[in-house]
Amino acid sequence: MDARLTVSGVNVAELEFEERRKILTDITERFLCLLSKRTRYKENPALYEKGALGKNNPDVSFLEYSIMEKEKYLSKIGIFSQDTEFPLTSISKGPFRNFYSKQENFKHRIVIPDYTNFYVSIVKDFCESGENPGKASRIIDIDVDCIEELHSRVQFGRYIIDGKIKSNPELKALAERYDAEKKQDILKHIILREQEKRVIDSVVSYSNLNRLCLKEDKLVDLTVNLIKTNTFVQFEHLKKVYGIDLNEDKTGIFPV
Repeated sequence: MDARLTVSGVNVAELEFEERRKILTDITERFLCLLSKRTRYKENPALYEKGALGKNNPDVSFLEYSIMEKEKYLSKIGIFSQDTEFPLTSISKGPFRNFYSKQENFKHRIVIPDYTNFYVSIVKDFCESGENPGKASRIIDIDVDCIEELHSRVQFGRYIIDGKIKSNPELKALAERYDAEKKQDILKHIILREQEKRVIDSVVSYSNLNRLCLKEDKLVDLTVNLIKTNTFVQFEHLKKVYGIDLNEDKTGIFPV
């Protein structure tokens, strides 16, 4: 069974903040296991080059095509109605009934700029350079699972900021009566350096304990970038739900 089905029916919006963090940790660990699986193969850069499908699709890579086709299927069976699932593409509604629906505040679409290239850079960092002839279909299948799990991890930021607001009266008051002069006051509740260090240590520890064979220095860099991107999603959620724009300057948020 697809690991992403294990949280089916969970109403994340009604969970306490620490319970939400546990779900985020579960998603992160599933992604790390998938990334470890991907490192068994070489980089295979041709999979990510535009035009890989021929002249009829000059602007689409094999990875992008595979994501679109997989999400067509996932949308039909209602996966994207689950709290922790968000499509990379704009295909999110299918002909079959949804078994579970997100609360209204969490349905909005948050697009991560240059997200596919972010994933490709991760593959480059962790996989040996070169090609695996005859393995393209197998590798791209892992790629799609990996990038979807990574996307779930990043998009979960909306539940994290919601949980922070609900569990912190001071932050709740700042969000509901936001003043631009209070920007730094609200940021100190969102960007938590001590928590970021704990997340990095936890990711590295999980990888080592489970012998995932992921390069530790690259894993630290990846985790830092995941935190940055998750923070961007938190900012975007604040903008869409509370009208607070903390993303005026997006430099420094995204991985480079």
